[in-house]
Amino acid sequence: MPRSNGNGHRRPPRIHIYPTYPFGGKDPAIRKVLSLQEEEGLRQSIAAQMAGVSPATPASWRKPDGVRRPQFASIAAYASACGYDIVFKRRRVQTDVETALATAAKQRERERDPDYHPRVKDYEFA
Repeated sequence: MPRSNGNGHRRPPRIHIYPTYPFGGKDPAIRKVLSLQEEEGLRQSIAAQMAGVSPATPASWRKPDGVRRPQFASIAAYASACGYDIVFKRRRVQTDVETALATAAKQRERERDPDYHPRVKDYEFA
């Protein structure tokens, strides 16, 4: 739903693209956690009940127009109910902070352009 800009006019929602976690229409964590549930042979409603989330939560993840950015806690609980841990691993030895900040500043400038359309690539899960 369009948000108000404070003076009664509606503006379309703007999606923020994270350059360090790029994805298209939906967070790839959704696809991954749902595939884990299927691999374990669990019914969606049972996995949701075990995770302590509403059965409507994973159902909305599956809908094409449903949740696109789920809460991390919901994803982690659902994965845990399926018998998996979410693990963070280092992917590079050292972060070049100056270069990363310069790249982020350029990206913010590009996003200010109303005609800007970000390029999206799939994010790989380990």
